[in-house]
Amino acid sequence: MVEELTDSLRFFYRLAHVGEFLQRHRSFYEGALREARKDINANIFPYMEKYYGEKFDKYAIYIMPLMPITYGDDNYRAFGPTVHVPQGRISTMVFSSSRMLPLKQLLKEYKKYGFDNPEVTHLLTVHEIGHSFVNPHVFPLQKEIEQDTALFTPALRLVMEPNYIQNWQVCVIEHLVRLGEIRVALAMHNKSEAMRLRNLHIKQFRFILLPLLEQKMEYYEANRDKYHDFESFLPGIFKFFHSLKPEQIDALVNDTGAQK
Repeated sequence: MVEELTDSLRFFYRLAHVGEFLQRHRSFYEGALREARKDINANIFPYMEKYYGEKFDKYAIYIMPLMPITYGDDNYRAFGPTVHVPQGRISTMVFSSSRMLPLKQLLKEYKKYGFDNPEVTHLLTVHEIGHSFVNPHVFPLQKEIEQDTALFTPALRLVMEPNYIQNWQVCVIEHLVRLGEIRVALAMHNKSEAMRLRNLHIKQFRFILLPLLEQKMEYYEANRDKYHDFESFLPGIFKFFHSLKPEQIDALVNDTGAQK
């Protein structure tokens, strides 16, 4: 199916003269790349590798100006797959940051390109690259996840809906990725960034399990001689999930709702 899709896309690109279009508007695309590139904090990747106990052969970040984005004057969208190639594994992020620009008559008149959004670009880089460190180790634990689906209570589902989270597996993954953002910030001795992320993810986005999960990760951080990587510590996290009851989840939802 992939080969068929690739062949169809190749045919369309030639028929529609996509190559000529890209060359004709090259200056605009290069401007967007420059805006995004200056806001990517590549210095964080070694800290992530050390924290998770894992390395990738390459990190690749792509902008996609035509990616469909939720309506709004300043919005964004991204996803972070792990790509396997003969040379190794590539941790990847594909994203678009829509900072609306005043309409101009000619493309060459633009001096800004919609990607000059430092806070969003930095947030997405850490978050989406974080999925490469989390998802591949969580996906094989489907049976472990299914044991706790009752924890995705109607109350939790309701507060997760604005984050486009509709099941327990995604809820777990998104908690763990955001957990990594906070703990890596602390590993970088950036307490203010860790606090900002806590306020963002707990109070605004309502990821209610983060305070408890941070306590678990403190044990991981203090025992790296026993837990050489995040994957080896995951059974302990799922053991914690197994210990929870739906009533506790609903109580946490109500607590964070009151704090908000």
